[in-house]
Amino acid sequence: MQFFTLSSFVAISSIITNVAAHYAPVNTTGSDPIWSFPYQLSLNGGALKTDPSISFVNDTLHSTFNLTDSFTVAGWLRATGTTDWRTFFAFESNDINTSLLNFALAPNTMQLYFAYMVDNVVNNRINVFAPVTAPGPNVDFHFALAKDGNQIYLYLNGVKVFSYTMTAPIYDSPMASRYFAFSVHVYDLLSQKYIILGRTKFNNVGQAQWEGIIHGVDVFDKALTPFEVGREMALTERATYV
Repeated sequence: MQFFTLSSFVAISSIITNVAAHYAPVNTTGSDPIWSFPYQLSLNGGALKTDPSISFVNDTLHSTFNLTDSFTVAGWLRATGTTDWRTFFAFESNDINTSLLNFALAPNTMQLYFAYMVDNVVNNRINVFAPVTAPGPNVDFHFALAKDGNQIYLYLNGVKVFSYTMTAPIYDSPMASRYFAFSVHVYDLLSQKYIILGRTKFNNVGQAQWEGIIHGVDVFDKALTPFEVGREMALTERATYV
């Protein structure tokens, strides 16, 4: 397994800034993550935290990663407050100014929430408030979002707690395929996606900063089974703290 590597890592007042990384190559066995962050990210955030000194992890995923296919995002969280929106992860693309998919905790609660775009129009966004309350604040817990076809499953501490049937696929830069025959470089640029840990964006404004700790995050290009989610939880519990 290849892990996230730090080329620049600067801590300012317990906030991690200027973090860069490299994705793991696309796996061929379906058993390893395609991207991994085995470190601890500590953030002090809230809905309107857009100060450039408050940063987050922003890294490139392989251009073949497709949000209309099956995938899983899993990691460890600790929320240190309940004020405002707090985003754990988001996927972004070059051709839309709002996150393609993001997961957060709802304001003033520990309720799980996710939202996804169905096209590149800002307001065409489906919001899902799961009837699930995460442990905390100030409690470590493991989270996983597994997408299998048009189904999304949420897990807390290795237990499936919510199932959701999507009414439309997640928007995934469909215009990119038109350029493939002419330029692989252009195709890669348009279809490129990024994983963001610790904030989301709306109308090109970064917001909903995570408040607390994120660590041991993995992205898979398959929907993990309940057994695999449990194994992932055990393997990442002792993520490297920095």
